[in-house]
Amino acid sequence: MKVIVLGGGVIGVSTAYYLAGAGHQVTVIERQPGVGLETSFANAGEISPGYSAPWAAPGLPIKAIKWLFMHHRPLVIRPKIDPAMILWGLALLRNCTAARYEHNKARMLALAQYSRTCLEQLRTDTNIQYDQRMKGTLQLFRTQKQLDGTAADIAVLKRFDVGYELLDRAAQALVGLHDFTTFRSVHCQARSPLKTLDRLDVRREGDRVLIAATARSFLHHQVRSMVGCLAMVGMGRWAEVRVEQALAARDRGALGLNAPPEGLYFVSAKYPEGDFAP
Repeated sequence: MKVIVLGGGVIGVSTAYYLAGAGHQVTVIERQPGVGLETSFANAGEISPGYSAPWAAPGLPIKAIKWLFMHHRPLVIRPKIDPAMILWGLALLRNCTAARYEHNKARMLALAQYSRTCLEQLRTDTNIQYDQRMKGTLQLFRTQKQLDGTAADIAVLKRFDVGYELLDRAAQALVGLHDFTTFRSVHCQARSPLKTLDRLDVRREGDRVLIAATARSFLHHQVRSMVGCLAMVGMGRWAEVRVEQALAARDRGALGLNAPPEGLYFVSAKYPEGDFAP
């Protein structure tokens, strides 16, 4: 089959490439002297299956009404009798339920994963070079309500085995001045279980998860106990809130897991300037 592709942007060239690979005779028509010199020029794209989501979602109708009254509104509806627009709007509203949102997201997610697989194969076959980054995406939530609202999305990610992590939230419940009775060994000789944890950071580096804790001093087994509880969260055996509940219990029996000593290192000691001056 003879095929003409209008436009030599990233979509046009990719379409022509796959059509030619399927055995078709393809001609690309581009008005510029080269490909990728208009919309695709210096543009950026992202293939993140975890971010695939339909516009029709629970809560959208209320948001849409608010958008209409914003000064720089992202949504504009021009009032007129348009049967096609009315039918489209009704279909949109019908898909704003939680069940339909999850169903539609699952279909989009499968398509996004397929797109990523195609891109990976395209890189292998053609050795194309571009400013690619494979470090993942960090999404920040300003409120607990926003984070809790991701439960449905996370359920879909689990179903399709899309990698994701909830970082730091459980750990931050332990930062500050607390009674760490739950996280101290029964053989701890400290007079008081009260300690101030200045920092507890969780990050991933390749296949390793690094946890850094900073404090003026620690209780016996405190770090191992905290890491053990965070591991329970990471393995999906605990909800994040269980760490905070364990802390509040002030009971060693509330501890989920005591991490082994392998991998526990003392990094450094820092003293205020002048304390040991000659």
